[in-house]
Amino acid sequence: MTDRAILAEYGRAKTINFHLVEVDGVDFRIDAADGGTDCSISKDEGADTTCTNDFVDEGIGYSLALTATELQAARINGHLVDSATKVWLDTGFFGGLIGSLISTLLLRNAKNAQL
Repeated sequence: MTDRAILAEYGRAKTINFHLVEVDGVDFRIDAADGGTDCSISKDEGADTTCTNDFVDEGIGYSLALTATELQAARINGHLVDSATKVWLDTGFFGGLIGSLISTLLLRNAKNAQL
């Protein structure tokens, strides 16, 4: 399953929406439940930690509320792995955070102006 890119604001909570796919790769998985450790996130290539919130079944798709703390990074990388029963294909999400991106661009422009 392909990872999904997200765009979020640095340090501001955001809810993301996604789909899970059956292990045969054909249909959406519509009755998955987060076992408490099925979602993990790493910030700026750090160690994976369990997401604060479990994902929520929204019918055909799912949502995951990422906290402001989870989004205090330049880059995030998340994983949705059915660690117990393997009823969906593993997937993930990644993103660059807007506040951090703007700060990085401003810093680079300032350094270039000094050259």
